Amino acid sequence: MLQYLGDHFVPALVPANGTLERARLQEILNYLAAEYHKAWTPLFYLAKGADATDAQRPVIARQTYLNGLLADGRDYLLGNDFSVADTYLFAVTRWSVNFGISLEAQPALQAFMARVEARPSVKAVLKAEGLPELFNKA
Repeated sequence: MLQYLGDHFVPALVPANGTLERARLQEILNYLAAEYHKAWTPLFYLAKGADATDAQRPVIARQTYLNGLLADGRDYLLGNDFSVADTYLFAVTRWSVNFGISLEAQPALQAFMARVEARPSVKAVLKAEGLPELFNKA
């Protein structure tokens, strides 16, 4: 769906069809959907007051992988260009705050979150939705 929306409404956020860059976008979107997003599911079904430690482990493992991708100096998942994949990673990773998962052990991912949150378009969306900034606190 993100690729469709990008293609039709914000082409700058998706690489051109048929390119290696587009294949890399599909690769990271598949990982985010099939591995990262899915890893959060147990946290949404914990009994109230239950210890979340075991349920957090799969999320933290995937955050460690994503941190490794970002630790090579790139600004965004596909390099230096912001893409629809970055919007997905940002939205899901914001849940870390709600579920008590610190990003301190993931400095590249933490820096990514601050970088995305600082984008004017993201600031505008957060404001419109009444959501606080979580990664660029003064």
